[in-house]
Amino acid sequence: MIAEASAGDGARECRATRSAIDAHFRGRPASEAERRMRLHVSGCAACRAYYERHLLLAAIDPGVALPSHQRLARGLGLSGTAPVSARARFGWRTALGAAAALGLFALVGLRVLRTPGPAPQARGTASPPSQLLVYAIAPLSSAVARVTAGTRLDRNGSLAFAYVNVAHKRRLMVFAVDEHRHVFWYHPAWQDVRDDPVGVPIAADEGVHEIPQAVRHRFEGERLQLFGVFDDRDTSVRDVEAAVARAPLDAHGQLALTLPAAQITSLLLTLSGDP
Repeated sequence: MIAEASAGDGARECRATRSAIDAHFRGRPASEAERRMRLHVSGCAACRAYYERHLLLAAIDPGVALPSHQRLARGLGLSGTAPVSARARFGWRTALGAAAALGLFALVGLRVLRTPGPAPQARGTASPPSQLLVYAIAPLSSAVARVTAGTRLDRNGSLAFAYVNVAHKRRLMVFAVDEHRHVFWYHPAWQDVRDDPVGVPIAADEGVHEIPQAVRHRFEGERLQLFGVFDDRDTSVRDVEAAVARAPLDAHGQLALTLPAAQITSLLLTLSGDP
């Protein structure tokens, strides 16, 4: 289904958004301005490109911006952030440990959070799964809620994401499925039914990478299963929706979704508020 993402309100909104982007990368954002910025870039290609240029500059020269954990924490209005290294990229153990210490995100693994995090790996064994990091933005304020398994999600709010691409996959798809098997797309955006987009390209390293857009959907159901698909294939949205339609339910009544050669994360949420 097609997302409702907040669009810009002319040149004044773009100027305010770019000012908020500058503040975000300096580590001095106002939480309300941060919320408006993330909503605006969902519908403004020029401001999204401006944000992405800042990300590129920060990757080339880490000294020009705060590390991603600190930027996200301050932008979400959280205090008491743990010290993190100034390196632009770091190993998965450091990335996941810092994110957990900040209390920002749900870490969604292939086992649907049956363990608290990736277990230590013996030499020569497979790496832990890639991770999708999730946070919710309240609809009428700058309040941000930590998203965990079983979270009651305000159906009028927005979701934003970051990821840790431990498996070094090429693409990421993020979508939700309700109890009626209706599919709601976050990334890639699917705004024209004549199209069949594939997953968005992602960084092939083990750092924490944020996706700037905050996206809102209209939900009619009571429950959501939120998926992240890390994939090397050019799997399309129609491929995924076909797989959702035929996926069996597991012993807990959740979709047991599979896609060839993909790592799939899953998080179960409930919705609050009137449809």
